[in-house]
Amino acid sequence: MSLQRFVSAESVLCGLHVATESSLDLSDGLVEGNEIGVCVQVDGYDLDRLQNDVVFRDNTSSLDATRLPVPDVTVPSVEP
Repeated sequence: MSLQRFVSAESVLCGLHVATESSLDLSDGLVEGNEIGVCVQVDGYDLDRLQNDVVFRDNTSSLDATRLPVPDVTVPSVEP
């Protein structure tokens, strides 16, 4: 599914839900005032697909996922 120019607001639990065997692309929208903005239950889901000009505002948590993204970390080499 692809959502454009949308508002997901004031949901009791999840504003948007990506379940197993599904996919979702978001653009130009607002996710606001939800307990959880987006609940992702697909391992390895590309979270960039949910953030194309999408504003997340006033959610208790903007993301709940089976695996949370870990930022890339570059460890500088240290010479003894």
